[in-house]
Amino acid sequence: MNVGIVGYGYVGKATAKQISNATIKISDPEKGYNDDLSRCDIIFISINETNATMDNLERLMDTLTETNQIGFFVIRTTVIPGTTDYLATKYNRKIVFMPEFLREWNYEYDAKNPDKVVIGTEDNGLFNILKILCYSNNTIQVKPIEAELAKLALNSLAVIKVVFAEELADLSNVLNCEYKNIYKIFSLDQNINERHLVAGKDGYKGADGKCITPETKIYINNNIKKASEVNKGDKVLTIDGSWQRIIKKYCREIEEDIYRIRPQGLNEFCMTGEHPVWGIKADRKYYGNKRKKFSNYTDNDYKFEWIEAKELKKGDFIALPKIKEFDNKIFNDDLMRLFGYYVAEGNIEKNSNRIAIAFHKKEKEYINDVYRIVKKEFGITPGIEKRQQNCTVIRFISQKAKDILIANCGEMANKKELSNEIINSQNINEFLIGYFRGDGSKSTNIYSMATISEKLFYQLKLILLGLGIAFTTNIREARIDKNKVNHQKVFTIRIRNYEEIKKFNDIVKMEINKELKLQRKTSWFDDEYLYIPIKSIEKIKYKGEVYNFEVDKNQTYVIADAIVHNCLPKDSEFLVKTGELYNSRMSLLETAVAINKFMLRVR
Repeated sequence: MNVGIVGYGYVGKATAKQISNATIKISDPEKGYNDDLSRCDIIFISINETNATMDNLERLMDTLTETNQIGFFVIRTTVIPGTTDYLATKYNRKIVFMPEFLREWNYEYDAKNPDKVVIGTEDNGLFNILKILCYSNNTIQVKPIEAELAKLALNSLAVIKVVFAEELADLSNVLNCEYKNIYKIFSLDQNINERHLVAGKDGYKGADGKCITPETKIYINNNIKKASEVNKGDKVLTIDGSWQRIIKKYCREIEEDIYRIRPQGLNEFCMTGEHPVWGIKADRKYYGNKRKKFSNYTDNDYKFEWIEAKELKKGDFIALPKIKEFDNKIFNDDLMRLFGYYVAEGNIEKNSNRIAIAFHKKEKEYINDVYRIVKKEFGITPGIEKRQQNCTVIRFISQKAKDILIANCGEMANKKELSNEIINSQNINEFLIGYFRGDGSKSTNIYSMATISEKLFYQLKLILLGLGIAFTTNIREARIDKNKVNHQKVFTIRIRNYEEIKKFNDIVKMEINKELKLQRKTSWFDDEYLYIPIKSIEKIKYKGEVYNFEVDKNQTYVIADAIVHNCLPKDSEFLVKTGELYNSRMSLLETAVAINKFMLRVR
């Protein structure tokens, strides 16, 4: 028997472990699995559906029912009750709903030792096939809609219990009672399962716990924001390189250990131990015989999965997505290059329309390029002023030029930032040419770009993520040197190794003076991700606010520098939505969900 699994997260992996006496084929392109499912007798579906409309699942079924004409389908994805019957009717195919009741942190054990297997089908033949395939001492046959409802109800009951426990703990404190003694009585009562009745678990309230610290940088609206500054409605970069809307913002107070993760050559970040990170368990042993060099990996080694922060180790890989939205061309190539020159070396005199762009006197090609562009685009002849110390300045006065430069590039050197029209432009390479000519430097094996504008720094990273060029970064704090000279905070991006320099050089069209050395890669791009090794992980004590976000479409967001999942409880929301759809309100659950959100301080 050939069995297909679509979606190879922890549910898909657990399904594979549950199945016996079958050939398993896997489809999950994001994780590198592309098996042909067209001849499978059964296809298990375990994707992460986050929309109550079931849009993602329905689109998947459109494809699967076309490519596979012989098998039946088993949905393991959490759905709105009635979904299985609707899909079976729409596609005229046999579809079963078989919910999972896994603990994410212990899914392998639960897969091998299920306390129950619920099979939602009225077809006895399908039931018997699945009963043999996924054996359990407690196998239950029910209608699909009953299995769908039971899945939502069990997880929602857990939320109600958590909320009840938190409020009871608060009342205990008011009455000068020890809640742990109340809990002990619960645990001894044969009528009550005390699970989920631990109040203030790990130092926080409510049914959630995967969060990032307030200072964590998040890629928002083609720019960067601290987590504490992100707002509902902002668009955040997500796992597939698209920008999606933030639906809700969550904040809580905690006092517990968190994890500081330092990627090789990129921003460090901090988060709670349970927060899922898109990564690869590399099994690289440092100071031992098992360590693998980066260059020794093959494609089969790169299997991404959601890994809790506390499970990541030095040498594991994390990722950043390749951005796919260079979709407009508002400005011509000349203007884009002028923007680059201005951002790197330009300034606008205060309270005037006087614009200046400075170069080294030997950079005649660049001086002539700016001169030509200004004359062509603004109809004025700029002046050229030669100064001491090998400096040549191009000056021109134009209200039109001032307006367009400020609107798209900013004004002060430490506050320059790019408009969406520049960042999303199909000819963004022209901007990079101008910028690198001004603020770039190159040696034999490193190309560098430095700026004192933090926002520009992160936008340059976004541009390189869109172009598929791997990079490292360095942030040097403001300081006073031994000669008592003040130095501002400097943000530097470096492009290293043979392959990445070649790609970047094709864009900026610089002459390589010496033969590049073929160096071992520290990070690299494929069609989807920038792969980054973890340099170090440190567990630290933390007391204060942490944040999480509910995101439209795929429930992921990109921080500096990693892809993370929000993993907020969705089953309760689905069950409330079901009650609304069928005009049968779940009043108690609605109240519990509202209280839980209050505990999480939704903003």
